[in-house]
Amino acid sequence: MYNQIGGHQAVKNEVVEDVALARNVRKKGFRLKLYPGNELIKCKMYSSHADMKLGFRKNFLAGFDNNIPLFILMAFVHLIVFIMPYGLLVLAWLQGNQQFFILSVLNISLIILSRIQLNIWFNWPLTGVLFHPLGVLWFQWLGVQILWDRLRGRSVTWKGRVIP
Repeated sequence: MYNQIGGHQAVKNEVVEDVALARNVRKKGFRLKLYPGNELIKCKMYSSHADMKLGFRKNFLAGFDNNIPLFILMAFVHLIVFIMPYGLLVLAWLQGNQQFFILSVLNISLIILSRIQLNIWFNWPLTGVLFHPLGVLWFQWLGVQILWDRLRGRSVTWKGRVIP
């Protein structure tokens, strides 16, 4: 199947080659299944914060097929689902609204439980559960920077090539 879709050679100019490979699999009529490979393969994508930021900058918007409205919509969804409950918890506490406080705690509990489950499945450190809201905020800030760069016509350079 890999050879029939042209392998990595067919996607060598793509920014998000894993997504392009998956699309080629579907275009050729093959079924695509994803399996966790955490017991088979280990990799470290980036060796520094600067490399990580640059790496995600080059493919973050491309991962949304450069669809800016979808990119913005998903940013709002992430903020509403993963960040707003913490703000509402504080607001409910400050206002003394017990029912709203309990609903906020339940919502945050669901977020934390889902993160714990993912961390167990993928053998990630549980510290990620605690820092998940900060990670969401980091990605949203990166998204703002990417949109700002796009509006100003700035490109990202990755491994010697310019990514529009």
